[in-house]
Amino acid sequence: FTGEFDKAREYYDKGIVISNNYWKYSMTELKAQTYMYQKDFANAIYILSEIQTEIDKMDEEQSTKNNWKYGAEFNKFLAFGHSQKEEETLISLKKMEDLFTMNTNIGLENAMNDNQKERMLINLKKQGISMKIWYNILFGKYEEARVLLAEFKPISESQLSSNPNAMIEYYKFSGYLNLMEGDPE
Repeated sequence: FTGEFDKAREYYDKGIVISNNYWKYSMTELKAQTYMYQKDFANAIYILSEIQTEIDKMDEEQSTKNNWKYGAEFNKFLAFGHSQKEEETLISLKKMEDLFTMNTNIGLENAMNDNQKERMLINLKKQGISMKIWYNILFGKYEEARVLLAEFKPISESQLSSNPNAMIEYYKFSGYLNLMEGDPE
């Protein structure tokens, strides 16, 4: 961005009007992020809440709607977290967990075999822990984050056989935590 946030939002609004559902969601999310760049978290949250309501009305697969609503909720989580609204951040965390669980259940119904089901369940557990780690780091609960990180590591390691990038999130959170504790190493 060049700092012309109002102009960017005008362009996003024009694009939203003529777009299909995917681009309506995507451009609305980008529009909300322009508010976050300005630390105007209230407007970002308002825009994201509006698109979540709109998503419910869209003619899309339920898993697609859940993914888009999750994406919007994740951005709300960031907005609440960075404005240090702990209760709202926890509510957002719970909504993300519910949406991820719903999509996991949809996936489990359509899984081809037990290995696929097992990977989905491990991913569900990993996702839940990862967001709790992030929450605890955001709110200075470093001891709790470190305990969760220790639980997160073996889950990530267990995914290495099917995903060579499985440890990236672990190292990302480890780095965030060390940095916030004052240890950049």
